[in-house]
Amino acid sequence: MGEGLSKELLLAVYGCCRQAERSVDFALGSAKQWQGLRDYYDEAKRSAVRRVVRDLREKGAPSAAKLTRERLERAEIVSLVPWLVRWLGNRGRTTWRFSGEQVAFLHGTLERFQETLECGAPPGAAELIELRMDLHACETLIEQRLVGVADLETARGIEHFCQAPHLRTVSLQELVRAAA
Repeated sequence: MGEGLSKELLLAVYGCCRQAERSVDFALGSAKQWQGLRDYYDEAKRSAVRRVVRDLREKGAPSAAKLTRERLERAEIVSLVPWLVRWLGNRGRTTWRFSGEQVAFLHGTLERFQETLECGAPPGAAELIELRMDLHACETLIEQRLVGVADLETARGIEHFCQAPHLRTVSLQELVRAAA
């Protein structure tokens, strides 16, 4: 049995994951970069992440589920529906089903990011790389489901730490507010 997640919640989850993944990528360089990332995630951004984590928990993310990134990716490859079929099927759609394990993976990954932000000392590079890869797996999971959804393109343009100033972006708060 799967969980039905709304387009608005999925876009907020996607935005959180993408922003975090891009930001962690830039913070991998040094302890100074890590502190810059922590400063970038001011209270408004942290609050938005907490809200998305809470919304996923309320959707029934089972805390005991231990879906690994490797198993998640393998399952998605096996279940690929041709792109055109998904694109056509997503027209006008407002809810997508995810397994309890998948919801738990999305929730657990964002919760781990949230906890990592709260740490004073920068985590090790291996830990940050693992976190970044899990965040990217979350993005991919949502991208594969929301093929053809125009709002996903907007969410891909989420602001992030150390981004080029000329990029047109959307804020995390805007995406989370839309999900409320």
